[in-house]
Amino acid sequence: MTRQYLGLVALSLLVTACSGLGPRQGTGPATVADRTQTLPTNATLAVQDARELADSGYWADAIALLDGATHRFPNDATVVEEREKLVERWAYEQRVIEDQILVNDAEGLSEKLALLERLAIAEPGDLVVVSRRAYWNEALAGKLEKLVACCDTHVSKQPALARRCLSVASEISAPRAISRQLTKIKEQLRETEARVAQRQRVAAEKQDQARVTELMEKANSALRQREYRQALDTLRQVARLEPRNPEMLKLRRQIKRVIRPQIEALVKRGDQLYLDEQLDAAVATWRAALNLRPHDEEIRARIERAQTVLSKLDELRREQNKPDKPGTAGE
Repeated sequence: MTRQYLGLVALSLLVTACSGLGPRQGTGPATVADRTQTLPTNATLAVQDARELADSGYWADAIALLDGATHRFPNDATVVEEREKLVERWAYEQRVIEDQILVNDAEGLSEKLALLERLAIAEPGDLVVVSRRAYWNEALAGKLEKLVACCDTHVSKQPALARRCLSVASEISAPRAISRQLTKIKEQLRETEARVAQRQRVAAEKQDQARVTELMEKANSALRQREYRQALDTLRQVARLEPRNPEMLKLRRQIKRVIRPQIEALVKRGDQLYLDEQLDAAVATWRAALNLRPHDEEIRARIERAQTVLSKLDELRREQNKPDKPGTAGE
């Protein structure tokens, strides 16, 4: 009875384990399996699905999908062309990954040798340190040819990776022929980096120009709505991007001409309110003027003077409102 029970338990566990080997539901690999097992209805969809799989890192599945599509749509050249492109892309992607592993290992060896150098300086007679340095030096030197190939392969497409490989390769003692090759690669890399920097500058300039156009439209809209402070603040952003932008300079002068009489009227009105001892109203009026001209020190001084007077008046009121001290009422 016990044997039969144990047998049933074992069979149940085996069935459960086998059921776990099937495709899982949800996103991830199950989705990939679904897309590769069920071919799209036309070549265009097949190419699109294959690209999405490749972009997600499922290269083998992408190529397998196109293999199936080639048999299903034999007269469609786009499927064959896309497969060739994906195979080429994946070959290069593999090379990039392998060279990243290579340079990571080489950089680690270089750092290890630097630490061993410190030990050798501290204890120059330690034969164990000498032996370890010799071993790891030989290990790093063994990577020289692959590092040079890495530089040569990626100098145009992956200059950052090529620069890392070149940096480590330059630390290794190399034959004259390889040294000449590294010198040539250095020059090629400088040219590539200069082109990349130029493209980045052009892209940044285009982005700035688009931003300036957007800001100028915003400033003109604020001006039409008589939101002068907002317009000037927006033009200040333009000035940070293009200090000599003629349209910005012209619009700023135009706004300043428009608001100058308003500022003068507000300042004058605030002065009159101050003389009439309406200090709170005077401060509010001057603040409205300062909002139109934030860096005007004379307006700011007026506000500070009025606030000082208001603070002293508040102190006097507090003193007057204090209760009398005990025993002073009948004196």
